[in-house]
Amino acid sequence: MKKVFTIIALALIAFSANARSFDFDDNGRRFEVGFNIGQVGRSGFMPFKQSDNNPYARFGWGVNAVIGGVYVDFVWASPQHKFDSHITDELYHDNEAFCINAGYQIPITYWLRIMPVAGYSQTNDGITDGSSINISTSDSSISLYHDYDVTPGTRVHQFNYGIGLSIQPLSFLVINAVATNHALYGGIALAMGSNRR
Repeated sequence: MKKVFTIIALALIAFSANARSFDFDDNGRRFEVGFNIGQVGRSGFMPFKQSDNNPYARFGWGVNAVIGGVYVDFVWASPQHKFDSHITDELYHDNEAFCINAGYQIPITYWLRIMPVAGYSQTNDGITDGSSINISTSDSSISLYHDYDVTPGTRVHQFNYGIGLSIQPLSFLVINAVATNHALYGGIALAMGSNRR
C-alpha cells in the first residue's frame, strides 16, 4: 500500500512540474466547510482488505473544515435503532462507530492537494431502548430518538491514520476523498479565500 501512495505522489509531483505547485502561502488564505459520507468502523486500509465479519463497518456521515491549510473532520455511524421512530418494548443490541481526523494540505497544484491525516477512531456496543423516546426540536424540524447506553467494557479506542485527496474544480467547490485504516469516505466543501484560477 505504501508503494501505491508513493507512486501516486511522485506522479502528481511530476505532473505539476510546470504548474504553480507547492504554494504553501495559499494555505494561509484557505477556509472551507463541508460534509462527508462514507464507511466508518472499518478494519482495513482499503476496500479489498476489509474483514467480512466486522459488525462495525457501515455507512456514516459527518463534517469537515479547513482553516489555513489545516484539515479536520468527523464521521459518525449512529446506533442502528437510535433514530427509529417506532416505539416498542424491545432492547436492541446495536453498535456505534466514529472517527476524528486532522491533517495538513500539501498543495501539488492550485487545484490539487494531498492531505496526510491522523486521528482517533472508536467503536462500541450498546443497548438501544425501543420503549424510550426523546424529542429534539429546532426552528425547522423535530426529531425523535431512543436512549442508547454503551455496554461497559466494549469501547475500542484506536489510532487512525491515512491520506486524503482534495480537488478544487471550481473557485467555490472542493471535493475530498479520505482513506484511513478505520474509515473510507468522501465529501464536498464550500471554499472561501483560495487562489483557484
